[in-house]
Amino acid sequence: MNKNIYTPAQAAEILGMKTSSIYALISRHELSADKVGRSRYISLAQLDAYMKNRGTKDVVDYTYAG
Repeated sequence: MNKNIYTPAQAAEILGMKTSSIYALISRHELSADKVGRSRYISLAQLDAYMKNRGTKDVVDYTYAG
C-alpha cells in the first residue's frame, strides 16, 4: 500500500486519537476519507487539511444556554 495512505487506525495513531474518534470525525465530515468497498482510507493530504482546519471553526458553548 502507498506510504501516504492510512487506515483510520493508523490515522488515529498519527493524530494521537482513538480510532472511534477518527470515525466520528469522518461521519461529521470534519475529516475526509475515501471509501473503497467497506473500508475507509485517509491520505496524507486529507490529514494535512484536517490539521490546518482543526480549531478554526467557531465554537459555541451551550453550557449556560437557556
